[in-house]
Amino acid sequence: MKSLLRIVLVLLMILSSAYQTQASGGLETEEKQHIQNFINLIKENNPEKIAQYVDYPLKRFNPSPDINNEAEFIEKYNMLFDNYLKEMIIKSDVEKDWKRVGWRGYMLYDGIIWLAPDNYKLKAINYTSDKEKKFQQRMLEESKKVLHSSIKDFAHPILSFRTDNFIIRVDEVERENYRYVSWNKNKSTLDEPDIVIFDGIRHFYGSGGNHDYLFKNDNYVYVVQVDAFCNKGDNCFKLWVYEFEQPVKDLKTVSEELCCNEGNERTPLLSEKSLAK
Repeated sequence: MKSLLRIVLVLLMILSSAYQTQASGGLETEEKQHIQNFINLIKENNPEKIAQYVDYPLKRFNPSPDINNEAEFIEKYNMLFDNYLKEMIIKSDVEKDWKRVGWRGYMLYDGIIWLAPDNYKLKAINYTSDKEKKFQQRMLEESKKVLHSSIKDFAHPILSFRTDNFIIRVDEVERENYRYVSWNKNKSTLDEPDIVIFDGIRHFYGSGGNHDYLFKNDNYVYVVQVDAFCNKGDNCFKLWVYEFEQPVKDLKTVSEELCCNEGNERTPLLSEKSLAK
């Protein structure tokens, strides 16, 4: 009996140790070697070589376009990796500064750099250099030139797409405050919009980065759904329009109801996907 108890205790200790290692992002020898190889690549500072170890498309913050291939990466390398970011990576300690985060991959610090979980390729750069910020500002000013004068005042463009019937865009007017704009498909963005809705919210669901932008207009809620894992050319965005019996007051509650409560699904008045280009 005592022998059995000792065996059980040993098994519990082993399982506890394994759980703590996984929860803390502890890395195995092979994982450490792959991460160190990436650090060495950055230290070598060879854009052509690093470009071969990128998981394309490498997404950038709007209005910067995503980087879709090696040629684009090489062209933008010095804008992506300034001295500050390179030094941060080179000086990082694989044991202390890198963690495995389940199926999402491997992150440096709080996610400034991500490597893919299966091939250890560069998956994301959550950092914007001063050079890229200036580039984004130029892109922002250029994008405003093709918009109607009534909607040129905003902080950051979030997304824009076309469906069979509409042209749609979402902008961040100020921090965490979003605006919905749409035109009939036969119009231009230089025309006055058909619909403009302010005070939208962003709502994340699941653990993969998928999210919605929700906007209320009396008894209606417009939902722009974003697929965080779609590839270029796919239908990355969807528009849903829902009607409620009473004027909508709390978008946060509505967002939970629409996405998360099983058996409480609503039939939308309208649903349209973005057109693949």
